[in-house]
Amino acid sequence: MKIGEATIENESTTIDITEYAKSGFKAKKAWFDKGIDVYEDSLRGPILAYISYQNRDKKGHAHFDVFVCDTNKNQVSVTYLTDAVYPAIDKQGTSVAFARRENASTRFVLSKAPFPKDFDEYVADDPVDLFVPDAKYRYYNIYSPKFSPDGKRIAFGFFDDTTRGIAIIDSDGKNHKIVSNADYDERDVEWLDNDKIVFASNRNGIFNLFEKSLSTGTERPLTNVVGGAFTPVLSGDTIFFTQYDKDGFSLYKIGYKNGAANAPVATKDSIVVTIRDSVIKVADTTWSTCPEAKDSTQADSTACVPQATVATRDSTIKVEVRDTVKVAVGDSTSKDAPIVLHGSLPKRIQKPLNLENREFAGAEKTYRPLPILPLFVPMLMFSENAPDLTVFGEGELKTKAGLAVILSDPLKKNTVQLGLLLELGNGYDYINSDGLNPRQEKEFFASWQNTSTPLDLGLAYSYANYTSKDTVRNEDVRSENGDSLSLSHYAMSLQNITGLAGYSIFKSIDTLQLALSYGWSDFNFYDLDEYDDSFTWTYQKQISAILGFGLYGDHEDEDGTGISGQGNGLFVYYQYTNSDLYRPGTFSESFYVTESGFAKPKYRNFNINEVGLNLYGSLQLPVTGTRVAAGGKINVIAKWNTDAKQDTLDSYYYNPIFLEGYPYLRSSESYTLAGTRTAMAELHLLQSIYDDWRNSFWIFETRDFYIDLFAQIGSAWNSKLFDMDKFKDHNFWDRSVGLSFRMSNKIFYNVPLDISLTLARGLNRIGESNDTDRSTSRKLNPIDLPVIPDAVSPTRIKLNIGMGFANTWQ
Repeated sequence: MKIGEATIENESTTIDITEYAKSGFKAKKAWFDKGIDVYEDSLRGPILAYISYQNRDKKGHAHFDVFVCDTNKNQVSVTYLTDAVYPAIDKQGTSVAFARRENASTRFVLSKAPFPKDFDEYVADDPVDLFVPDAKYRYYNIYSPKFSPDGKRIAFGFFDDTTRGIAIIDSDGKNHKIVSNADYDERDVEWLDNDKIVFASNRNGIFNLFEKSLSTGTERPLTNVVGGAFTPVLSGDTIFFTQYDKDGFSLYKIGYKNGAANAPVATKDSIVVTIRDSVIKVADTTWSTCPEAKDSTQADSTACVPQATVATRDSTIKVEVRDTVKVAVGDSTSKDAPIVLHGSLPKRIQKPLNLENREFAGAEKTYRPLPILPLFVPMLMFSENAPDLTVFGEGELKTKAGLAVILSDPLKKNTVQLGLLLELGNGYDYINSDGLNPRQEKEFFASWQNTSTPLDLGLAYSYANYTSKDTVRNEDVRSENGDSLSLSHYAMSLQNITGLAGYSIFKSIDTLQLALSYGWSDFNFYDLDEYDDSFTWTYQKQISAILGFGLYGDHEDEDGTGISGQGNGLFVYYQYTNSDLYRPGTFSESFYVTESGFAKPKYRNFNINEVGLNLYGSLQLPVTGTRVAAGGKINVIAKWNTDAKQDTLDSYYYNPIFLEGYPYLRSSESYTLAGTRTAMAELHLLQSIYDDWRNSFWIFETRDFYIDLFAQIGSAWNSKLFDMDKFKDHNFWDRSVGLSFRMSNKIFYNVPLDISLTLARGLNRIGESNDTDRSTSRKLNPIDLPVIPDAVSPTRIKLNIGMGFANTWQ
């Protein structure tokens, strides 16, 4: 019978497939264009050396490193963060040679590292440099180092700004010598034996293979082709090489036996078929026979039982191996005649270029810190107002759409950001005769950042208009019925201007920041009566200063999205605020009338001193690859005073805590805990499903996908800072758990499109309550989702599409 192209002889056979039991190499994040080599180990079988970009530094930047792997899925990193290419293993299996880029340089160095004898115990160490180019070379490349058969010398190609050549060096870094001719381009060196090398040279204007004896300097051509011969490799008595022909670059071979090469003068397409015998064990079974009884009455006290005899014999399986190479066919009548190359390499024309009046694409230009490179990002936002007049019931959904524009200079030293969001579904008259229409919600922000000086500078302005409704008491002394209540819509606009300056003391991982800001909030009852009269006043105005110091490390580089949660940091700050807050009450308690008849609000002045500490960090687990990230935040209003001693600190200045499982309903102060002291901690487990995948579909390309399992705990209170009685109370803390799906993507090749979906469940109660008793509050209602049981259904679902991931613990 036949199985594929293998013909099995004999009818009853058992095939020994031991020869074919080895799996293929499982290289991880390999970049095979940067070089490979295979070493045949007598015990472990073939071992592949290749270049991988799996190792990343603390900033998340991937580096080329030499990895080795066997066919049993074992692998180890021979180097670590060395920017290595072109690995080569010596025939003795003791060393791996490679080229590596010098740190912050355009020059390459020839180095070597020990070949790992034990994959489990090997730890990558600093490589040993064998050859470091002279500092006079601004650029110096090294290509494809190769060990001699005895492992004592290394041949490699190089480019020294001017010439592409070949050099030889001892494996201990001594006796460096250039063996190529500087007048020609010579490359792709390979050892023929411990004394002879073969390489490609363009001596007659076309690349051909040349043989050279290092001891005598004798050279002779091995090929005479039209398309050029490159990358020679000796295997047994055959030299394989690549040549350009009508099919592009094709694989060719010539015979090379006992130091003599058969010179090809013509070629033809051919399929070379070789036959290999595999081991086959054939089992033959024979049975013994019992003598026939002479008559039926004959008694047999020991009955005869047939016995089986198994004999094995060798058979063969014929396996056809078809090589799709092109065979160089020589003329048998002149096979031993030496090859004579005709023609010569044209001399280079040295013609100086006058660049005074010429412009070239990509030429260096004077840097101008003007933010003129744009990036446009569409935005869509859904938010929910609190239910009218109470914290219970369904909130009002608001939908906004807009556009963000990011302008930067080529070096990203100056960045300008602009953004606008407009409410949908409430008309299109965003601007009317009175100016900005207060009936519609809108948001705008503009910011500028400059990092081109020792001081990092920034300036930002934001504006937001939110709408809601509430009851209004109408005071009318002329009416017989007295005061009355009515429902009125109102708008609240928030504006803020912030200036920022930052400085790095140690010039590395630290920052000292100072920010000054002024903000104010306006109330606008825009439809008090049928005549559409409005009443507007400034509700709050404040000036604040923040001084902060931070230490940061192990973060992703500037192109990172934050999807993996990598990074450690500490930030401590002090904030001083001087604020005027509208005094609530009756009209006479809250307003006064000027001589010109205008109503002006009365204010209470507050001076608030606040301190805070943020800590976070992450750790990559070695086995599963899971990253554990954690963070904690503490905020304390340490001291405050007001111009009226009888006043308490208004709850307007309380700091809230926000946990993922609880609703963020605007205009309500009772959905989240708030106080003069807040504390919050959280733990995250981030697991990569795929990392740096770069799988594309049309204009969409997905890069990374992570799953984030998290738990949060937090509380707010107004008593002493360390109130242990409250800390021990289970009802004192809010808790939240959840699951987040994170996907980092790009559209149009470079525009970020990062998507996150978070399912979170709040484990405590919400509603109107005080610091110590939440019995009057209500439990959160789980969202009814298909398949998911109510016991684990989320109480909040959040979808976010943006240009990065907001890590709450950071």
